[in-house]
Amino acid sequence: SVPRTGVPRKAMSGDEYHACDVATHTRLEKSWDSFGTLHGHITKPKPPTDAMILGNAIHCALLEPDEYGRRYVVGPQFNLRKSTDRDARDEFAAGCAKAGTIALNPKQRDAVAGAVDSAMKIELIRKVVEQDGHVEQSRFWIDSETELLCAARLDKYLQNGLAADIKTSDDPVKFMRTFTDLAYHRQLAHYGVGLKESADFEIAAWVALVIGNKWPHECFVQAIHPATIARGELEMVYLRRKYRAACDAREADPETWWFAQREQSLNLPGWYLSRPVETQGYADVEVDDDASADDASADDEG
Repeated sequence: SVPRTGVPRKAMSGDEYHACDVATHTRLEKSWDSFGTLHGHITKPKPPTDAMILGNAIHCALLEPDEYGRRYVVGPQFNLRKSTDRDARDEFAAGCAKAGTIALNPKQRDAVAGAVDSAMKIELIRKVVEQDGHVEQSRFWIDSETELLCAARLDKYLQNGLAADIKTSDDPVKFMRTFTDLAYHRQLAHYGVGLKESADFEIAAWVALVIGNKWPHECFVQAIHPATIARGELEMVYLRRKYRAACDAREADPETWWFAQREQSLNLPGWYLSRPVETQGYADVEVDDDASADDASADDEG
């Protein structure tokens, strides 16, 4: 069931949260690509990758250590080159899923332990983890413009206004590029809006706790500049509108709603149209350069 707006759901698991038919950040991001990508995510979501499982385990062990022991079960180190081991691995994972737990192998368990040990050596990370705060709360609210029922699930925020988001990475040194490529600024902006709308709580500062998931488990803290969050908020306005359009299309045409976005004209890109024709080997053909430039400009704006 979809919870009421404004109600924090601490007891809601991550799987229950993502199963809600609401505008989570993940769904909004899928609509950024296309309606087809969103449809695929809703109807046939991809199973978590090993990196995602490890990242979630590190999150849990750091922020909810008591829950970590109940949620994760360590099995044997299977040799996946052997078909018998592959079958045994699948059987073990299926048994864990039936029991409501998540399977880890010994290497993943050691990686979790190493990451948590390294993270707790950083003073600011240790303070954020040890201070009382709100951990993994699911928040729900209605967006005033689009009337979408939205949802967010923050890692942790403190009463002093500090919000922390844990990011695991196999190369923390390149985290800034990852931050941009995966549009984490939109994710944090979505969380901030959710907390403001559902609890009237203003986040004063964001920090990313970057934790290496491979030895030597390099860790550091990065403060997120307010301008970065502001840019994310602007882009999330566009995403909510686009997701609203997707919902309207799905309601109007449940069978092929994800095709609606594809009904548009096709033109050469602006960078191609702006090239002189001579450079393409057609020097004897006369072309109206002004018209080509106008078409290129219009294409770039579109």
